[in-house]
Amino acid sequence: MHKPGMAYERGFDYVEWIRGQESDPYIVDPNVKVDLERWHHKNYSTEQYFGKSAEERKRLFIQYLKNTAHWKGEEDHFVVQVMKAGIRWLKKQVEKGRKDRLFLWLDSFDPHEPWDPPQEYYELYAPPGYEDKPITWGGGKVKDFTDLEIQHIRAQYAGEVTLVDRWVGWFFDRVRELGLWENTLIILLSDHGEPLGEHGIIKKVRPWPYEELSKIVLMIRHPEGIGKGKRIKAFVETVDILPTILESLGLECGREVSPWGLKIEGIHGKSLLPLMKGEVDAIKEFAISGHYKRSWSIRDGDYTLYIWLKPGAEYQWGLKPIGMREEKVKPELYKTERDYVPPPPKDYDWRRDLPEKENLMDAEKDIARELELKLGRKMLELLGHPSASS
Repeated sequence: MHKPGMAYERGFDYVEWIRGQESDPYIVDPNVKVDLERWHHKNYSTEQYFGKSAEERKRLFIQYLKNTAHWKGEEDHFVVQVMKAGIRWLKKQVEKGRKDRLFLWLDSFDPHEPWDPPQEYYELYAPPGYEDKPITWGGGKVKDFTDLEIQHIRAQYAGEVTLVDRWVGWFFDRVRELGLWENTLIILLSDHGEPLGEHGIIKKVRPWPYEELSKIVLMIRHPEGIGKGKRIKAFVETVDILPTILESLGLECGREVSPWGLKIEGIHGKSLLPLMKGEVDAIKEFAISGHYKRSWSIRDGDYTLYIWLKPGAEYQWGLKPIGMREEKVKPELYKTERDYVPPPPKDYDWRRDLPEKENLMDAEKDIARELELKLGRKMLELLGHPSASS
């Protein structure tokens, strides 16, 4: 994902960009023409990017269409390009005699929008009755979409996820063929989920860390078979990934491994290996998530508390702020269905289908106060405040 403002390349010795995702100004040839009439106007007409006019949103969508105008089939899709690039790199290392002490971070922007899987993938989930033009990048408030359009968008997303799933599997098969599988620690995770109608929005257009945004996939395959076949129910966070890798590789925090590298210290997470080995049932009592100076959340047992911060900084998008109207003021408390699985796109109703249905803030004030206290102490702890444990 080539987006210099996000600094995705920071800290790596080698980076290979797969250009053209989103509105990356990759194809600038004015002779490349696109047929905007093939696409639904709600790819750009709805308010999904704050501070950008409808014309600007249209221009961004057209740029993406130009970036992908040369595509002829499935293997042109970005996730396929990423997986093949990863295998090319691994193959080069093996050909040089390097089959150990390798670290590959394979970052696929898919299944991020635009959701434009090959037609056969979309048709696996397509809602009956939708015969309009494709909506692959539409977002904003649900009031701007019909129920059938929302089901269509969810079907596009599901098709994109299935496409990614197939090609991640392809990547794993090639890792086996290279003789690297048995001695490799593999971690599969995402950076965030996706609102697709839940809480009245489509796409990550608000700083609302509800369950559909904060709950993410995490799968770990340890070369020694630790945790094999287990599905572990425990709160973990993305900050736990680094210490898990370090412990698995026998590396110590706070030790400088190389004069060319960074000294690893000040880690907030905990290794997941004790969980995977079955030595403990949990490594933390709760999990937190949020948006910088906009929202906090804490998950503890069956309950989730959301706190909206005002006044706050500008909504931060990557390395720069964007204008945003905050719409949440009062805290919210929900009893969350942690194992919730939404229905297929064709059966989805955004009014009914979500894991957090009833705000219990008034009915469960004691629970809300207890969670807020835990969250406040955690924030102080992260800041190094001496009163955090009091």
